[in-house]
Amino acid sequence: MWEKIKDNALSTIVTVLITGVVSIMGSSLANKNKTLEEFGEVKNQIAKNFDSLNARLDTELKLIDLKNKMQDEKIAELERKVALSATQEQMLNLSQQQKETTDRIEKKLDVVYEKLIYK
Repeated sequence: MWEKIKDNALSTIVTVLITGVVSIMGSSLANKNKTLEEFGEVKNQIAKNFDSLNARLDTELKLIDLKNKMQDEKIAELERKVALSATQEQMLNLSQQQKETTDRIEKKLDVVYEKLIYK
């Protein structure tokens, strides 16, 4: 994702720079008496392009942050589910242990009962 943003940003920067340079060079060749005011306008346009690019990058970063936050929430939800599953498994194990213990006690009681009856 970052590579895509970086590539888009670099492409846009290069385009803006080339456009600015070509614009300045073309204007200079076409009209050697270009005024400082006209040069300032080109400079301002380039600055606006960079501001636009900067705003676009900020938006992309906010989207990435939002996606990361959503992924963190999904991870937290999965961790809760895993913890709940582990708790349920522990309860099942305890229930199984309780049943086994009850079965052993019943067998011992049966043995004791039989001994008492046959005595």
